[in-house]
Amino acid sequence: MQRKRVFVPLILGLGLTLALIWLLSGTLPPVYATDINVQTTRDGVADDRTCTLREAIIAANTDAWVDACAPGNGADYIALGEATYVLTVAGSGENSSQSGDLDIAGPLVIEGAGPGLTIIDANGLDRVIEVRPGAGTVVISGVTLINGSITANGGGIFNFNADLTLVNVEIKDCAALGSGGTEGRGGGIYVFNGNITLDGVRIATNSAAQRGGGVYISEGHVTLDNGGQILSNTASYAGGGVVAYFATAIFTQTGDSVIAANVSQHGGGIYLYKGSATLLQGEITSNTATIHGGGVNAYQTGARFTMSGGQISCNRGLQRGGGIYLYHEAGATMSGGEVVYNVADDGGGVYVNASALTQTGGLVAYNLAHDHGGGYYLSVADSTAILIGAQVISNSADVGGGIHVNDGHLNLTNTTLGDNRATSGNGGGIFSNNGLSELIFTTVAHNTASGSGEGIYRGGGTVRLTDTIVADNGTTNCSGTIVSQGHNLDSGTSCGLGASGDITDSNPLLGALREIDGSMVYPLRAGSPAIGAGICIPGIETDQRGLTRPQGDGCDIGAYEWQVVVYMPLVMR
Repeated sequence: MQRKRVFVPLILGLGLTLALIWLLSGTLPPVYATDINVQTTRDGVADDRTCTLREAIIAANTDAWVDACAPGNGADYIALGEATYVLTVAGSGENSSQSGDLDIAGPLVIEGAGPGLTIIDANGLDRVIEVRPGAGTVVISGVTLINGSITANGGGIFNFNADLTLVNVEIKDCAALGSGGTEGRGGGIYVFNGNITLDGVRIATNSAAQRGGGVYISEGHVTLDNGGQILSNTASYAGGGVVAYFATAIFTQTGDSVIAANVSQHGGGIYLYKGSATLLQGEITSNTATIHGGGVNAYQTGARFTMSGGQISCNRGLQRGGGIYLYHEAGATMSGGEVVYNVADDGGGVYVNASALTQTGGLVAYNLAHDHGGGYYLSVADSTAILIGAQVISNSADVGGGIHVNDGHLNLTNTTLGDNRATSGNGGGIFSNNGLSELIFTTVAHNTASGSGEGIYRGGGTVRLTDTIVADNGTTNCSGTIVSQGHNLDSGTSCGLGASGDITDSNPLLGALREIDGSMVYPLRAGSPAIGAGICIPGIETDQRGLTRPQGDGCDIGAYEWQVVVYMPLVMR
């Protein structure tokens, strides 16, 4: 049989994708046991000497003749043409594909001509496809799945415990309905267990009555890659785009992928109850949470969000956490990427509530809080944010333009806090209400406030400085009592410095904010009094950019270590 393969541009074909998988795994490609030829777009199981899609799947499941469909035998192959296959056999809750959805019970490849060309329409009778326990490896390519609807979970696809790969597939206009309990989860896809690879897949305009408008992961691992899109899905309660529920639920986003324009109460883009998500590359953008966590909401003990690249941008948390919201002993680790242009009432970029954030590198910039904490908001006593080599730039809020510490523990090391604004109150760079804020080898510069403490405002708690520059912040660098542990530099006198090695009323000669070696910094200019005036601290061996400290006789004050450039003389021969 000649197989016709048609794929949309810019997406890997199924054959190439599988070939890469087989090469990487070191195993040979499987030989399809049976090619089962679908002969009609009609639905049904009848002795009419034609092979329907439903009959083809039953033949693959049972390894027996079904009407005109050849019996399957192991890993089978079903090719679909440029047509719409409408499911018309009513009935749900049956698991052998006799009625309602298409139940896949064994290894199978279904290949269509491309999304929009090959369409499987569930016609609102049931979900579209259920992959049953024991199915093993299932690959679906080049199709659109639409109009699945079920008063349970998984409006488009329910994956029970299989290794499912979707290549160049679109899942849209599916719904998981239900008024409570464990129903109404996974409008597009529900993963009970197993692994799913979404390779160039578009999951759009699906809905869930409870959680996971696009994808719901109870347990298992889902990877979004190769231009995949999770767009414009809705969930009434949590996870407009994606939910990772239990501790063994894992979501990974990489490649040129995007999670965008999804809506829910909690976690517009991604909601982590106890599960985990990793953003390696791609975007989480323009999602909305009507309560907390426009981009990402990590909610319970054990929930973990990891970000090493990509961008969380333009999301809205109408109350707290425009970009990221952390709650109740959840955690986040950020080693790269950008959290930018997000909006919330409190914590425009990141909101930390009884949780822990560790950031080593990465940019948090241009975020807006209508009330407190444009870049970051630390809520209660057991909230922790440790920022090392970070960039907190051009965020704004009424109070605490860059960072608002209502309570908790803030540590800034090798960090630049610059150009942030408190538009209606105090603390352009940092507002401290309670707790402990420690700044080590940090530069706080060019922040502004309509009230006091344009660099640092201490209304309560403890603010402690070591090897830190506070300079050029409007008219007052600091307000309130600041604890100096030595070797700090204040361009004025408002910080009240007086410990060993402190420098006051002195221009640090900062250059303009710019990107150097991949990091936004205020570079020291030649002759700066900060050069060599710091104290080297064991364990802190580089500056914000990763340049070794010290470069001269002593460490420099601030986030930037000045590098001596030696020009070798030109030797003529």
